[in-house]
Amino acid sequence: KDRWGREVLKRRRQKGRRKLTDDFDEKFRKTEHLLKSKQFQAVYKKARPYKDDYIVIRCMPNNSSVTRLGFSISSRKIQLATMRNRVRRITREVFRKTKKNLVRGYDIVVIFTTLPHKNIAYQEIESRFKHLVSKAGLVK
Repeated sequence: KDRWGREVLKRRRQKGRRKLTDDFDEKFRKTEHLLKSKQFQAVYKKARPYKDDYIVIRCMPNNSSVTRLGFSISSRKIQLATMRNRVRRITREVFRKTKKNLVRGYDIVVIFTTLPHKNIAYQEIESRFKHLVSKAGLVK
C-alpha cells in the first residue's frame, strides 16, 4: 500500500469485473465491423446474394474466427439520414443478439434497397434478417 492507496483502487476495480466468455459476450466489437472498402469489394465480388423484398444479404467465409458485419444503405433509395441510421442501429442490434447462433468466420454485408414504410419495426427487420441468414446457411 502506498500513500495514494493504489492497491486498494486496484482491488476495487478487479472486484467489480466479470470475465466474459464467448457465450455471454453480446457486444458488437470493432473487430466485428466491416469497415474498409477492400473488405466490401471482396464480399461483393465473391459472395452470393440472398434477397428479400427490401433486404439483400451477401456473405462469404473469411479466414478468422470472427463473423463481421457491414452495411450498405443507399442515400438515393432511403433519403433521410435518420431513417438510414435507424435501420442500421436496428440491424446492428439484431446481429448482436443473434450472433451466438451464427456460424463463425463469415463476412456479412446487409444491403437495404428500399423501405416499405417510414416506421419500420424492430420485429420486421429481425424476422427478415433471421430468415435470410438461415437461407444462407449461417445458423448453427
